[in-house]
Amino acid sequence: MKVYLDCIPCFIRQALQAVRFCTDNVDEQERILRKILEKVLSMSWDITPPEMAHIIHGTIRERFGEDPYKIVKKQSNDVALSLVDWMRDFIGENGLDGAVRLAIAGNIIDFAVVDEVIIGESVKKLVNIKPVVYEIESLESSLRDGGSILYFADNAGEVVFDKVFIEYVRLNYQVKKISFVVKGGPIINDATVQDVEYIGLNGLEDVEILEISNGDDGTGPDRNSDEVKKWIKSHDIVISKGQANYEGLNELSGIFFMLVVKCKLVADDVGTKVGDVVLYHSK
Repeated sequence: MKVYLDCIPCFIRQALQAVRFCTDNVDEQERILRKILEKVLSMSWDITPPEMAHIIHGTIRERFGEDPYKIVKKQSNDVALSLVDWMRDFIGENGLDGAVRLAIAGNIIDFAVVDEVIIGESVKKLVNIKPVVYEIESLESSLRDGGSILYFADNAGEVVFDKVFIEYVRLNYQVKKISFVVKGGPIINDATVQDVEYIGLNGLEDVEILEISNGDDGTGPDRNSDEVKKWIKSHDIVISKGQANYEGLNELSGIFFMLVVKCKLVADDVGTKVGDVVLYHSK
């Protein structure tokens, strides 16, 4: 999925949000924002939204040398961890359907799209929304066949929901291995190895952690690289969480996309509306 004109103001909003997390100095905020605007004007727009995000947020990290979202990511993880007992009870009552709905609902924790998320309230509302696209029969059939899973994670906090989903899958299906993919460095509130370790997901049996690039050198292969395509081909089931992964992987077939639709452009591409809950199997 390529950048649309409507993506540009959204990226500028993201940039301002990140800069404000780093400094209260309005003059400094303006300087960095002007630098980002110059880069946006000079770069090619014939790229994917995640690729543009890499450039914009890399500029902010280069200036401040820190993760602007470090605090909100920890807060998201802590709030999500406080909901684990409720999650497990919900899955106990609803099985795979409950596990999938929870995993998708966790995708609401997305600071690339919103400035604030009331996690508990939002999630408990979303799990009761009837999905518009919901290919759970196809997912269940694949899980019954067993094998290996490649799981592209999205955000901090959300990974707690992913962990509970993975726990359910490991207990109820013959899954040999789960490769859990996170960013190799910080960008927005995307999950990293540090988040995975904080919530204990790396301690699950038969789970390995893989890293893809956040746009900085040495942080892993790009999501659209040949290496990542080899990962996809070498696993029996591929699950992709969230909008950014959808934007980067939607042209590939055989992927289960699980997300809350938060953008009209993505909604138009999937054939849904903003706010819809989706489990879509690309053909």
